[in-house]
Amino acid sequence: MNVFRLSHIIHRTQVQHVRQSVRIAAGAAVCFPSYSAANTTAYIKGTREYSTKTHAEHITPEEPYINWGMSCSYFTRKLDAAFKFYPFQYEFKSKTLRQTNRLEKESGTHRIPVVQTSQGKLMADTTVIMDHLDTILVKEGMPDRQMYGNNMNGVVIHVLEEYFDEWFPRHALLWRWTDEETTVYNQKKMGKELLPAFWEMPFRGFVGKKISRWGVRAMRATGLEFKQQQLDGREESLRVFAMMDKQLRQTPFLLGHHPCAVDCVVLGGMWGHFANDPAPKKALKEAGLDRLLEWGDENYQHPPPEEWRPLTKPQDAIFACDLLTEMTEGPFREWTLLNMAALSRSEKSFTMRCYSSETSFLARSESEKARRRIRDRVRGLRGFSAEEHKKTVDWLDSWGLLELYGGNE
Repeated sequence: MNVFRLSHIIHRTQVQHVRQSVRIAAGAAVCFPSYSAANTTAYIKGTREYSTKTHAEHITPEEPYINWGMSCSYFTRKLDAAFKFYPFQYEFKSKTLRQTNRLEKESGTHRIPVVQTSQGKLMADTTVIMDHLDTILVKEGMPDRQMYGNNMNGVVIHVLEEYFDEWFPRHALLWRWTDEETTVYNQKKMGKELLPAFWEMPFRGFVGKKISRWGVRAMRATGLEFKQQQLDGREESLRVFAMMDKQLRQTPFLLGHHPCAVDCVVLGGMWGHFANDPAPKKALKEAGLDRLLEWGDENYQHPPPEEWRPLTKPQDAIFACDLLTEMTEGPFREWTLLNMAALSRSEKSFTMRCYSSETSFLARSESEKARRRIRDRVRGLRGFSAEEHKKTVDWLDSWGLLELYGGNE
């Protein structure tokens, strides 16, 4: 083989690998279930849906769990936060080009994060992973360390988490890809994390431009294409950040004195985006949300387990009530219903009024799967306790959410 042919093959291989890295980075950049890191059906070795009944994992396995993802990814960092509170051995590893082919082949998805269990199996979907870990804790006699819970509390936490899993990541998109300083900051950061050192410089410009274009397309798909939509999105995100700050001035966690999945996903957003990216960090400082910035710093020392107290009525926390008002009076409720309707008609998109403008959204099957998962959890309470089921249904109805999560469709 002549030198020219060999150099051509090497160059083509490098470009293909860099394109793979752009796809990974775009996922981290967008941090949306549809486009990136998170909520897709969980797979083990790409062969079948994951079931918590098939694996005997323990609190202190011989090998730690490994969270494969990116440090700037909303959902990768959600799992980082969860493992901070869980009593499991754990380590984070960046999904670079060297691991890409193996991880994607074995997990059945190109999205991040994927978690490698102590048995070497790979799982995807942050909520399913955390549900699985909760199940292990119950079996091991440590139900007080769960991030959800098995009764009405679990449904409340899932419903609040849903807003941050399925809707709020669009705000992470907004802050990351509409500010030039923040965009350049992340282009460099992602390129450095994805690419081996000897490839970083020659391909940095290529990777950065590809990621930025992809981010713009994802913003269009999530209703953030135009200036007014972006202004409305910033206003909503700052409003929700202020709710968090108010609650955290009274309790160590967002629903009281015990961490839960809501804390994990919010911390994931803070660590991956809002507390580190220049534009949102500056906006939070200017808004005087110092407590949220302190709490959302990666080095902040949250109270240890011995200081936690059970969540008795998380639905009554100030933050829960404020967020539920936002979910029902803002666009989230209608967006969820219209997404469900569009998919039932096999439509790829739908239009709705989102604050001050008519907005087009791409229909997302992952969000519908997540909605059905909560609906099934509500139905499952019937077998757990008829009284608990009735209380949960009444609570959903009182907030106008019964059609979303308690229906019979």
